[in-house]
Amino acid sequence: MTLPSLIELAKTYAHERTVLAERVSALEAEVQASQRRRLPGIKSALAAAADAKANLEQGIDNSRALFDSPRTATHFGIKFGIKKGAGKIEFGNEAGVIARIKKLFGEAKAAVLIKTTEKLQKKALSTLPADDLKRIGCTVGDTGDHVFIAAEDTAVDKLVERLLKEGSGEEISDSQDA
Repeated sequence: MTLPSLIELAKTYAHERTVLAERVSALEAEVQASQRRRLPGIKSALAAAADAKANLEQGIDNSRALFDSPRTATHFGIKFGIKKGAGKIEFGNEAGVIARIKKLFGEAKAAVLIKTTEKLQKKALSTLPADDLKRIGCTVGDTGDHVFIAAEDTAVDKLVERLLKEGSGEEISDSQDA
């Protein structure tokens, strides 16, 4: 294949990306317009639901005697009543609590009560020379030449990626700005 023919393929790819970006932009515009139209109704419904919940909570609190036995009731798909609180463990100095656990209960019990996480930092490992990586049992792969195609990422590209991931059932990370 010649360079001019590759340039022509790149031109075709750029054109198809432009068509895709235009269609995604049109979709985004429709979604935003729909959100603007529906948001006032959603906000008023949210406020009404919050008020109704507050009224139910107050009613239950004022009628605790009704929930001696049974302690809950379910009507219209809403379970309500009285339940025992789960409790909340609070501590000020985490390091001090950890030290006291180790001192009082020993290492075996401490292993159950204290979470210890060890995880390799790939970014830091990538700074090590290849021979050091080999000595610690790491291998470096995918260092050969690969075909590379990149376009400047735009908000549209990120939305397209998110839509494609949604379509394939992949998990979508929260860090994407679409």
